[in-house]
Amino acid sequence: MDGDWVRIIFSHTSETAQGLQQQAQTLYDIYDYVRRSSDGLLGAGFEAAFRAEIEARAEAIQRRVYALSLEVDEAGRDLMTGSQRLREMDAECAALFEALQAEYLVAPSVMGFLGLEDLWHFAFDPYTLEEAADYLDDTAAGQDLLKQAEANKVGFKLPDGTIIGYTGKDGTLIPITIDDASVGSALYDPKNKSIVVSNDFWQRFAMRGDKNGLAALLGHEMQHAVDHAGGLMAGPDLSASALKGKSLAQVQEDVRKAVIQQVETENRAYARGGAIEADKSYTDDGVLTKTEAEKVLHHSLGGQYKNYEAYYEQAIGEMDYFKNNGIEVDVWVDSGGQVQVSLMQQADYIPAVNA
Repeated sequence: MDGDWVRIIFSHTSETAQGLQQQAQTLYDIYDYVRRSSDGLLGAGFEAAFRAEIEARAEAIQRRVYALSLEVDEAGRDLMTGSQRLREMDAECAALFEALQAEYLVAPSVMGFLGLEDLWHFAFDPYTLEEAADYLDDTAAGQDLLKQAEANKVGFKLPDGTIIGYTGKDGTLIPITIDDASVGSALYDPKNKSIVVSNDFWQRFAMRGDKNGLAALLGHEMQHAVDHAGGLMAGPDLSASALKGKSLAQVQEDVRKAVIQQVETENRAYARGGAIEADKSYTDDGVLTKTEAEKVLHHSLGGQYKNYEAYYEQAIGEMDYFKNNGIEVDVWVDSGGQVQVSLMQQADYIPAVNA
C-alpha cells in the first residue's frame, strides 16, 4: 500500500472542487448581470404587459441561477471535505502497513505474487515446517537431497515428530526446531547436530504463505548436515593445540583449506535451496567457480556481519590461537578464482603467556 491511488483521487477531486467553485462564481456573475440588465429594461418605457412579462422572466432566471450557484458551491465544499478525508486515510494506511512490515508480518510487495491459496495461508493458516518438508519431497532437488541423506544415514526429525531422510536406528537423527535464538534465518550446528529455524524468520515466511521459500530454507540447512555427515566439512583442526608449533605459512594454508570447505558447502546449500524453491533439478559438479566463490563471500548476512567474508574473518580471528597471537585474518578471491587467506600479526602484538 503506497497511497498512490489515494493521491490521484485527491488530485482529481481537488481540481473538480476548484472548478465547481469557479462555476459557482460565474453563476453569481450571471445572476448579477441579469439583475442589472432587467432593471435597465424595466425602466425603458415599455408597455405594461411587456414590462410584467419581462419582470417575471427576469425574476425566474434570478432565482434559478441563485439556486444553482448555491448547489454548485455546496458540492464543491463536499468534494473538498471528501478529498481531505482521503488524504487522512492515506496517512493512516501508510502508517499501518509500515508497522506491519516492521513486525515482518507482510512483505512490501506481498500481494503482488501470492496466489489465492497462499493468500489464505498468509491471512489465516500459516504454512508449517511439515508442509514445507512435503513440498521439498515433491521436488526433484528435494528428492535427490533426501537420497543423499539416506546414503549418509542422516535423518531429520520435524517438530511434529515426523522423520524424513534416513529412518534407521543406526544413523544420525538431526532435530529441526523453531526457536527464539538469534541465529539469523536458520542454522545447522555441526557440534550439536541440530537445525534451528529462527522463530522470527519462520513467522515471516509462514505468514507470507511462502511454502516454497520455507522449503528452500530447510533444504539449505539439510544440505549442510548431509555435507557434514559425508565428510565434506571436516576441515583442518584450527584449535590452539593443533596449530601450536606450526609456522605461520602452515597455519595460513590450514585456514585457507577450512575456509574453502565452508564456501563450498554454502555454495551447495544455496544452489540446493534455490533449485527446491524453483522446483528444478540440481547436481553438484564439484567445481567452485570464481563467480560462485564471490557470490558466497559477498552474500549479505545482516546483523553484526556484513557478509560471509566478514563472518569468516571475525569468527576465525576470535579463535584462541589467533586471538592469543594477535593474528588478523583476511579472506578474498584472487583473479584466478581461488579463495585465498592472509594472516597478519598486529604490529603492537604482545605475546601471550603459553600462547
